Amino acid sequence: GGGCGGRDGAGGGGSRFWVSAACERGASMLHAIDDMGAAEGGNRGSAHLIEEAAERLGLRRHLRLHQGDAYEMAGAPLSDGDGDASQAEGDGSPAAAAADLDVLWLDFGLGGSTRIGAFLDAWWPRLRRGGFLLMHSTLTNAVTRAWLEAQRERRSEAASDVAATRCGHLCEFETLSLLEPHKRYQNSVSIFQKRDGGWAEPLHTMYP
Repeated sequence: GGGCGGRDGAGGGGSRFWVSAACERGASMLHAIDDMGAAEGGNRGSAHLIEEAAERLGLRRHLRLHQGDAYEMAGAPLSDGDGDASQAEGDGSPAAAAADLDVLWLDFGLGGSTRIGAFLDAWWPRLRRGGFLLMHSTLTNAVTRAWLEAQRERRSEAASDVAATRCGHLCEFETLSLLEPHKRYQNSVSIFQKRDGGWAEPLHTMYP
């Protein structure tokens, strides 16, 4: 079955539940990486509530929480809880990682274009062709908007047959950004579909 990857904000947790529910079909797994920052200072945080809700709804087997820094864990093997890890055999480098994720959800501060670039250099190869990267809050704040515009420019270059080496891993893709105009913060998501290597959806019929 496919794999789902995610990193939820330290103060949130609801998106983990809904993605876990989406993984119910087949043998899919939601891997959530969280530094548990909301649990500091005696505050227990909300991660345990997600685990308890998933247990009640019979979804716990599809959820794996990993405590740590998402940047530091970039490209690292993710254990499925049974001693297995979602990474191909190799030297442990991002280049040796298996394309084992169908969806990668990023719900955290980008920390500047250099840091997020290094992060995606590690994780973009983990997405299967046709898979989706979802980036939260990209449109109405200066830091993430600058990163998004850079990706849009790279997409245009790729479409114009510019050398792929200028694009890095995040090169051959289609993208769509959605805005919630009634909100000033946390109000958007950008979706990137990986379409490298000539990947395309299958054709099943001649007509609709």
